[in-house]
Amino acid sequence: MESVKSETHQTYWWWIKVLCGVALIAGLVAKFVFFVELGGESIPVLLAQIVVVFGGSLYIYHYILVKNNNPEFGEAQRLTDSGGLFTRIRHPMYLSDALYYAGLAMLWPSALSVSILLLAWVALVMQAREEDSWCERQFGAQHEAWRSQTKLLIPHVY
Repeated sequence: MESVKSETHQTYWWWIKVLCGVALIAGLVAKFVFFVELGGESIPVLLAQIVVVFGGSLYIYHYILVKNNNPEFGEAQRLTDSGGLFTRIRHPMYLSDALYYAGLAMLWPSALSVSILLLAWVALVMQAREEDSWCERQFGAQHEAWRSQTKLLIPHVY
């Protein structure tokens, strides 16, 4: 029963994260395609674009690491605990999402985009915690050893 509850929560947080990303992208479409004014222009666009590209690139790199370690489609059969940021944090793809979403929010700075960004970050943290619980059940001592040497999302911090 605990496994079903955990999977439900993980799916719930994943959907919130995805919907926040869609909302941020929709805001950009409204701003740049339909010229809707959604907020001020206080953050340099180039900086925001760099954050978006860096977050997206970081995600793709770590996705490739995970897929190379688990070539079969579906549930992970092997723990990816090395390569890239996996040596310092357990969820580099969620950190990548956080950066990507921050860059999107910076492209249309407003109270709405900051609210969506904060909700997305909460969803990412909750999803990372749920996935940590799943990995602990799935990989046991290997996950515990890795967990004792790494942080959840931010190297050396959290």
